[in-house]
Parts: sequence; structure tokens; C-alpha cells
Amino acid sequence: MATAVRRILRPVVRLLIAYDLNLPWLVSQLKELYVEVAMEVLSENGKRPPQSRVSLVTGVHRKDVKRLIDEPPDPAGAPPANRIERMLGRWMGDEQFLDKKGKPLPLPRAAPKGAASFQLLADSESKRDINDGTIFRDLLERGIISVNEKEHVVLNVDALVPDKEHDLESLAYFLGKNEGDHLAAGVNNVVHPERPFLDRAVHHDYLVKEDVRALEKIARKESLALLKKLNREAHRLAAKREGQERFNFGVYFFHETIEQEEENPS
Repeated sequence: MATAVRRILRPVVRLLIAYDLNLPWLVSQLKELYVEVAMEVLSENGKRPPQSRVSLVTGVHRKDVKRLIDEPPDPAGAPPANRIERMLGRWMGDEQFLDKKGKPLPLPRAAPKGAASFQLLADSESKRDINDGTIFRDLLERGIISVNEKEHVVLNVDALVPDKEHDLESLAYFLGKNEGDHLAAGVNNVVHPERPFLDRAVHHDYLVKEDVRALEKIARKESLALLKKLNREAHRLAAKREGQERFNFGVYFFHETIEQEEENPS
């Protein structure tokens, strides 16, 4: 297990170094998280566990446990639900905004009430507290949309990947959301193997770089089709009835040059 944890932490440490987040900062965050998670795990029937038990399980000094419980730090918290994300997701998943091939329709800026338009799409997610013109200008400046010869708004799907130089906040948000959920699924499958989440991967070693690039191209094309299908189905189901559950399904493709023989239990 220690080897697995070190492997998980290695890219995390690389990220911390890249953004000048040092070891003392990480230790302070871990101390808070140890206490926070222990309080959740050790609670029984809504009753908080004794501070001494939290200290014993986590290794955090009792004085620090008491301080963190009595005066919990202000959580960084998740940012407000990303309205732009939901809006673009609906554009790619709601049949009202798709053509017969399932591709996002070019939309007129405005249209008669109830007809598909950029204004209707923007207002449906912003609840009218953000003007559709403001959303239009923002997306246009970021290259996410363009205007065609008919003055219709076109979604540039290829531009939906955030640009590291100009959209670090968005990149960081999705890093935490996606990798956090992926890791949570993997951890659940180790801690509770009786009720596993879907977590599958395929891997091969000692390939030629050009062949890996070709495989990556296949992965991008095939996975995008599945993501679009799930998005459309989720929008269809959400329109029928509303609940309290969420899901996150994602894919990844990673490759690097092999520098040394890795330990492989198989």
C-alpha cells in the first residue's frame, strides 16, 4: 500500500513544486484533512468521536485536534456551480440544441419564445442574473464560440479544453474535481471491494512513440463519442425527473518513456 500511495503522491508533489506550494504548507493541509476525515469515519450515529481517539488514529497531537475541531479552518470550498459549464453541456446534450447527427446547432442570438437560440440557452442556466450579451462576449473572446456568415452563434468544441496560460483557475477546478473523483472511486474499490465503482484501464509497455500517438488518436475519438452519448442521455433523464445524485465519468490517456523496470505484481 505504501508503494501505491507514493506513486499517487509523486505527480501531486510535482504540481506543488510547480506552483511554489512547499512542504510546510502541505503538512498543514494534511493535518487538517486527517482530523476532518477521521471525524467523518469515526462518527457513529451522528455522535462525534472522542478527541483522544481522533488523535490516536491520525497521529495529530491532541492540542491540534482540539483546536481544529473547536475552530475549524475556513474551507477553500468548491466554487459556485459553473454556469458556463452547464450551459455548454446542455448545448452538446439537449436535443433542442442538436442537429439530426447529434452535433451542436448554430444558434441565432435571439428567436421567438421557446425556439432554440443563444439567448434561451444562456438564460436557462444563468437564471437571467447574468445578461446573455455578457456571456456571449466572454465566450467569443475566449474562442469558444464564433459567428458564421448567417450571424448564427457556433460552438467551437475543440476550444473547450482550457488554456493553461489564460485559464489556470478553470484548469485547477477540473483537476480537483476529476482527479478527486477518480481517486475516490479507486480508494472505494480497495476499502469496499464488495461495492466497486467502474475503474478500468488498458496499458502496454515498450511501444514505438509513433504507435502510441496513433493509439492516443483512437482513444480521443472513441472516448469523445461515449462522453457525448452519456451527456445527451443525462440531459434526457434530468428533464424527466430531478434527484439528489451526481456522477462523474471521465477518460485519460498518459504516456512516457520507460526509464527503468517497474515493479509489477503480475
